[in-house]
Amino acid sequence: MLFTPAEICGTMTIATQSEIHWVRKMREDAGLTQEKLAVAIGVCVSTLRKWERGQVEPSLPIQQWVKFASAVNVPFEELPVKITNAA
Repeated sequence: MLFTPAEICGTMTIATQSEIHWVRKMREDAGLTQEKLAVAIGVCVSTLRKWERGQVEPSLPIQQWVKFASAVNVPFEELPVKITNAA
């Protein structure tokens, strides 16, 4: 089963074109390149780039959300708050 950030967070603010997308912000805050984060969570770099451009909303199984949280140094339980704050 795949989950979007909105499903994990309940509700979420969508980043506008002028804002840095929350995926990019969390990745940069963790000091990761797009390539390193993509490998850590098991997605293609092109997919990650689409997320960061806001072209596609991430939709991952819980196991990959756990890997995402770990890669960006956020406890999984705190991920909804961090996503909402970064958006």
